[in-house]
Amino acid sequence: MTAIGSSGLDVFPLGLGGNTFGWTSDRETSFAVLDAFVAVALQPHYNLLERASYETSLAPSAAEFGLGVLPYCALAGGFLAGKYRSAADHAGAARQPAAARYLTPAGLGVLAALDSVAADHGVSPATVALAWLLTRPGVVAPLASARTVEQLPALLASAALNLTPDDIAVLDEASAT
Repeated sequence: MTAIGSSGLDVFPLGLGGNTFGWTSDRETSFAVLDAFVAVALQPHYNLLERASYETSLAPSAAEFGLGVLPYCALAGGFLAGKYRSAADHAGAARQPAAARYLTPAGLGVLAALDSVAADHGVSPATVALAWLLTRPGVVAPLASARTVEQLPALLASAALNLTPDDIAVLDEASAT
């Protein structure tokens, strides 16, 4: 479990997305979250392909004020899951507009790094992309959406994957802007 900022509230280190307000698994915890409503968290657009804005502008403030960070778009519209590698892969896909913009040499370079680290650990690129976010200072739970039940195991596995310093360096280098 991971504490949300200075709230003292512990959460599982992955937020499964949806764009609606929801309760936690039990009523008491839900009210504890609502009762503790103070500035405890920041929800930036942050992932291996969208680093610069958060890391230069928001991360220092999050650290200064002890805010927990819950990055949204953690898988870059599905691109970091590795399922979109060409324009043909995007054709008719629900997330095509969000993921297609990453189909660049830089984006493909990040996918290559994800593939390498994922192969070393026997996990999916999505697992590695989310696990990388969990190595970042202040990040308590990346927000990721699953379109199907079959996608859930890869997302949940990120909480247990311990990336090595070498893994992190590979991913940092590939995603540096």
